[in-house]
Amino acid sequence: MLINADELKQLHHKGEYEFEFIKKVTEEVSSKLNPHLLHIADYPVGLQARMQQIQQLMDASFDNKVTMIGIHGMGGIGKSTVARAIYNLKAHEFEASSFIANVRENSTKHGLVHIQKTILSELVGERNIKLGDVYRGIPILQQRLCRKEVLLVLDDIDKKEQLQATAGGLDWFGRGSIIIITTRDKHLLKCHGVENLYEIKELNDAQSLELFRWNAFKNKKIDPNYMELIKRALYFANGLPLALEIIGCNMYDKTLDEWDSAIEAYERYPNRDVQKILRVSYDSLDTNEGEIFLDIACFFSGYTLRYVTDMLMARGFHPKIGIRVLKDKSLIKTVKQYDRALDTIHHQIVIMHDLIRSMGKEIVDEQSKWPHKRTRLWFYDDIISVLKMNTNSKVLRLLILKSCKNIRRIPNMSGFPNLTELNISECTNLTEIHDSVGFLCNLKVFRAGGCTGLIFGPSAIKLPSLEHLCLRDCSSLVNFPEILAPMKKLRIVELKGTAIKHPPLSMNNLEGLQDLCLERCKIPKPSNFFQKLPVFFPNLEELYLNDSDLTILPACIEECHSLKLLFVFNCKKLKEIRGFPPSLTNFSAENTSVEAVSQILKLLLRQAISSTTIDFYAMPGQRIPEWFDHSSRGNSLLFLFRNELPSLTVCAVSEVWDNIKPRFEVYFNFFVTINDNDISVCEFVWWHRFRISGNDHIFMINTNQHVHRPMNSDIERALETNEWIRGKITFVFNAAQEDSRNLQIIKWVGVYVNRAFSRLENIRFTDPNTTSTSGVGNQLVLFGEAPDIRQQQQFKNMPSYSNSHEAAYDKDGAFLDHQAMATSFAETQNARMQIEMGTLISKVSRECSHESRDYNIESTTTESRQVDEVEVGLQTNKTEFGKTMSLENEIHQKLSRIKKMTEDLGEQLSAVKANISSIEASISSVRTDISSIKDNMSAPQSECNMDCETKSNIRKSLIPALFPNFMPFVIPVMGSNIIDVTYGALDLRDESSKESLEKEMLQCSEPNETVRSIMSFEIRYGGKNNSIVGTREYE
Repeated sequence: MLINADELKQLHHKGEYEFEFIKKVTEEVSSKLNPHLLHIADYPVGLQARMQQIQQLMDASFDNKVTMIGIHGMGGIGKSTVARAIYNLKAHEFEASSFIANVRENSTKHGLVHIQKTILSELVGERNIKLGDVYRGIPILQQRLCRKEVLLVLDDIDKKEQLQATAGGLDWFGRGSIIIITTRDKHLLKCHGVENLYEIKELNDAQSLELFRWNAFKNKKIDPNYMELIKRALYFANGLPLALEIIGCNMYDKTLDEWDSAIEAYERYPNRDVQKILRVSYDSLDTNEGEIFLDIACFFSGYTLRYVTDMLMARGFHPKIGIRVLKDKSLIKTVKQYDRALDTIHHQIVIMHDLIRSMGKEIVDEQSKWPHKRTRLWFYDDIISVLKMNTNSKVLRLLILKSCKNIRRIPNMSGFPNLTELNISECTNLTEIHDSVGFLCNLKVFRAGGCTGLIFGPSAIKLPSLEHLCLRDCSSLVNFPEILAPMKKLRIVELKGTAIKHPPLSMNNLEGLQDLCLERCKIPKPSNFFQKLPVFFPNLEELYLNDSDLTILPACIEECHSLKLLFVFNCKKLKEIRGFPPSLTNFSAENTSVEAVSQILKLLLRQAISSTTIDFYAMPGQRIPEWFDHSSRGNSLLFLFRNELPSLTVCAVSEVWDNIKPRFEVYFNFFVTINDNDISVCEFVWWHRFRISGNDHIFMINTNQHVHRPMNSDIERALETNEWIRGKITFVFNAAQEDSRNLQIIKWVGVYVNRAFSRLENIRFTDPNTTSTSGVGNQLVLFGEAPDIRQQQQFKNMPSYSNSHEAAYDKDGAFLDHQAMATSFAETQNARMQIEMGTLISKVSRECSHESRDYNIESTTTESRQVDEVEVGLQTNKTEFGKTMSLENEIHQKLSRIKKMTEDLGEQLSAVKANISSIEASISSVRTDISSIKDNMSAPQSECNMDCETKSNIRKSLIPALFPNFMPFVIPVMGSNIIDVTYGALDLRDESSKESLEKEMLQCSEPNETVRSIMSFEIRYGGKNNSIVGTREYE
């Protein structure tokens, strides 16, 4: 260092006093040898671990290049403390070093030029340089610093302009330089291109106690009587070092009563020194972010991100960008948390530090000393006073009275015309809501869920802005309010667990309803209810009927064309499903009495799967549908594909699990094997929060809905080769998070290829490169029996099964629906017979193969055995032979039954043929009689009197031929004497005679009581003017 001392500034003695010159040189050298150390903290806690993590960032990024490191976190968290410690540790390693503290405050007071001069002074030694303005200072900094290895710390940056003026880029500094930036705004660091980020987090409980104890008691022993108050103080400070230090110092040398009083005051009115520091972040927010911050601080900390987002959108804000800004400025954070109440295990929870929340509430309190003039109310006494006054308040937008046990009645709310949300959930003693609530024209969200004592709600509602209505678990509420006008914006209505039995007809005014929850509700006249659904709610997308008393899901539900989710879970009386909405994607019918084997449900499922609308279906069932392309016992299934990722509908059959506690998950995965690596291309998780019991269940999933996008590049390259790729389907049931047991309860897995998206020629369930003479590759595995072990081992343990009905597909792979063609009784019996014969033959084949193997093994070793071993072997063979003979007898008996069935079928076919022959003979006879009658009709007028044979022909042949559909009536008329060519003295050519004859014909036999219609007929004979007309009622 002394050798290069002349390089510091090449100082020369210029006539000044020698002692002044020596002092100047000494200061210059001293500044290089011993940079000034900074005070870190009076009592640093948790500092060592943080410094080590930042050093790791430095070491990982250091490659003799310029490195920028950003340290971010909320105000008072200890960013500057850590930066000072790093500076003290590393400053001596650089040519020059500088710690620029409080950039935000100093730039406001003195300007950025002052900051630039300070940097030049400390890093280059130019103390009297004149820059003029910021833009002149930037190139000077670049020129002076580009060849120097420096350590520069910029503390408390809050604007991009500050970074541009002091550390505009990596090329400003010499190789090996390190720039450390501390800020509350993470986004600011990203915008400046800082890649190495470190977030300072709160102290843990042990560290918090250590820091608080040192400030509150110094080295004194802690009185055990203070422990409860210490816990309250720690809870309030919540790991924030600034708060722990300030509150601890204020508590020093105070009595127990003074401690109690002080902590109670802090809980209600936060310390101003802490608030002053925290408020800096709020003051930098724009209007949108500021309003969102106040809403979260007053109401929404601890709620799910989805709920907070929905609520803020209902308030007219832009939450997605606003929440992102608040996170970047360390005012809030989102964490994953297990939630037992909802269907998914993880939720993003919005968390705000208690001191920041207190700061937000204090900002609202500062709006006015009068509660009714504030924009937000959360304190119980303030809310009650405002409600009692009923003062016209146009400022109040949000009113949350959740879980208030003292509220028994919601009073007149007409004084709050701009209220957008009213939340009175869990007010269990509430019994009445004033009618004025039904006419708040700006109300968007109305929540009264869990008000178990609520009896009287608004009698009528006219809420044009309402989007969400929740009356969930209002178990005493019987009547739903009349809807006086169309409410097109209402999307969600929750009536779960209410006692409402007769919804008003005015519900048809809910034109925009998309989500309707009627769980645990009494549904009056289900048939009428489902008929009205598509008329009342044409846009309905989600319908929840869990735990209701439904018995039939009628076919008219097919008219709900927009319905996508239908849940009838735990409807134990539900026995029949007659229709599915055409757009249904999710269907949950677990714990019902539905039979998946019913013909109607089979057809519905097949239609849904063929249309590829299915996402996830669950219902009772014991087997894979027979029209699926492939099935395998166990919880996995293997296959091959090429050219394209196949579109599949996958089905799993699960066993009964009465002993399994909720919650648990159905976990599905579709793996592709590339270079011996299993890559997940599709996954799905279905969470159950209730026990499923009673019967086996089937679960169906469409892979199209859950494929990862974009596709893995290795899979894309493999598909381009046109080579066969191995795929694997797995189903696993896992217990909830607190129970890590793996529930192996999958019995069967099946797969159906979606013809609309995939071609069958590109999918194989056997190894296409293996030739087998055993026919196993095309063998149909009957449901209910295990496939052969050798068959399971074919192609790397892949179940070798493919559908034997190959003729069901045309040359282009299109599916031909043979179920639409009706089969005769004989064909059905013949198919059953073939299946049973196939089963027996397979069984005999396996048994005989087994016997043959045993016998061969015995015979090859006979000569080397002792006599007694031979006798034992012979006895064993004899026993096995007896089993074989017994099996042969069983086969003969079954074959005899099959033969008997064949003979019975032959007799039935013979009888059918005989009946057909008799019918053909009758038809021929009728044709002959008709020809004879036509000949008679063409005879001259003088021959109008016919003989008895012709009359008989008219009576027996002509009328049945002319009126075959009226045989039950015609036959008794034919048997009377009325039907004749001449009748006594009546002249049939006379009109009055015809009327008389018609009258007698109507009286010829007694009409049946069930007669509904009238038959008319006219018989012409002899000439063109001769006829008999008869009319009679018939059923």
